[in-house]
Amino acid sequence: LNQLEHLLKKNELVTNGKINFDKSITNADAISIADKFEFLSIRDQKQYLLQFLPDSLVTLEKNSKKLYIRSYFNNVSAEKNDQDRYLNIINADPYFEIKDYDYIIPESKFLHSKVTVSGQTITLFNELYKTKPSYYLELDSGEKADLLTLTNDIVAKYNSKIGAVSVSNLSIETDLGKYHIKVIFDQINRPGYSDSNTYYIENPIYLIKVKE
Repeated sequence: LNQLEHLLKKNELVTNGKINFDKSITNADAISIADKFEFLSIRDQKQYLLQFLPDSLVTLEKNSKKLYIRSYFNNVSAEKNDQDRYLNIINADPYFEIKDYDYIIPESKFLHSKVTVSGQTITLFNELYKTKPSYYLELDSGEKADLLTLTNDIVAKYNSKIGAVSVSNLSIETDLGKYHIKVIFDQINRPGYSDSNTYYIENPIYLIKVKE
């Protein structure tokens, strides 16, 4: 939220509480603002975001599950060193096996509350959007499973690619206490502006097995 408000203020985009999509903006900032709208809109911030949109766009977007606003910017200029580095790593698997696991949990369940599995509470921390990102699972005992390093390894494999890349088995695996955990991603997206190493994960599913 702070990063979004900073970008809006830096570009002087807000007039009478609404974004003026006719104002000049760099491609990098337009993409960054759009990325943050999308990210926040699926994390219960949609009403906060809608207040920045003109009434005509609120009508269009109020029933959308995600807010995509990049196309609304009408006066975008490419920066001299701006390169299109957009990377979309897509899970090519049409389904996945769960026979070896005891529980399947979508990320939305973790985001709204702690999850208790076989007598222990597991909390998800997904802060990939921060300047110093973090992404891990934690037990009430304080024991953690680092998911960030494993996800970074996937992105690093395709770091030189541009555009859509379809791969099989887009997942990571790790242990946390008495649990073995597999995270399956639907997509991993890196924005297209050259000064950013930020990426976002979409629709991850957490498979959990209680180890014997």
